Amino acid sequence: QSLEAFEAGRLLEAIQPLLLALEQLELLHREKTIAISGADQQRMRDYRGMLLKILPGGKPELDRPRVDT
Repeated sequence: QSLEAFEAGRLLEAIQPLLLALEQLELLHREKTIAISGADQQRMRDYRGMLLKILPGGKPELDRPRVDT
């Protein structure tokens, strides 16, 4: 099922919303609206790095023009 999800683009479609959620959490932390521990900040950086590695060239697949063969 995970290969089918990847091929259908569902995995790549999920990355952008996750990156946006991480950005929102970081913004709330900078504004001192929420507190994030040092360990959780590192975990978020690691998570972001892993998500960016999945994206080809670090650019969201959804923003790339579709090439029809």
